[in-house]
Amino acid sequence: GMRLVTWNVLAQAYVLPSRYAGCAPEDLAAESRGPRVRARIDALLEAHDVVGLQEVEPDLVAWLEGQADVVATMRGNGKDGVALVSAKHPLVDGATALTSDRKRCWAGAVVDGVLVVTLHLDPDWSQRNLHGAQQAAELVAWVDDRADGPVVLMGDLNARWHSDTGGALRDGGFAHAPLRSTAATNGKVRTLDVVAARGVEVTAEPTSLPEEGTELWLPSYDEPSDHVPVTA
Repeated sequence: GMRLVTWNVLAQAYVLPSRYAGCAPEDLAAESRGPRVRARIDALLEAHDVVGLQEVEPDLVAWLEGQADVVATMRGNGKDGVALVSAKHPLVDGATALTSDRKRCWAGAVVDGVLVVTLHLDPDWSQRNLHGAQQAAELVAWVDDRADGPVVLMGDLNARWHSDTGGALRDGGFAHAPLRSTAATNGKVRTLDVVAARGVEVTAEPTSLPEEGTELWLPSYDEPSDHVPVTA
């Protein structure tokens, strides 16, 4: 089967020292993070058939396009977006979409007969005008328009699977590959990423992070983002 991986690379635009108070300043600097993010992506491309990335900035997309097949789009603010990337397969029928609120986006393509989609959705916090569950429902409708065969979704859900956002995907017929500990934000390990499929089985490998709730600050020298890659 195909080897897939999803990784939120952490856009440099969002690396504010106030949000990463427990991190070493040198591990947050663009000149040290940038090369380590690119080196990790190179390794992921070599080891996987398809790589889904989130929080890619325009300069990173340009770098990717120089060495692989890429389907990418920016979200409404133009600062960052998502990219589906493969150095091993052509990405067929590549397509992207913005959510109706223009805050989030996804990118998909057919690889060996499977529609693979990389996504980044908002949390579902209506009091802050963030509507991840509605965005997930829009994603399902977009997928339904394009695919009657197998589909894999992977990316940053900003929610657990057992949430309203995950519920919108479940209602669309998706089952998730159980996984935990995919990120460390505000000094604690959390599960924010998802790999889910319809019409095909997926399993996810355990990540390198300790159990949920453990105190941990990322990025670090070894992990240049606040998320770690999730392989399926």
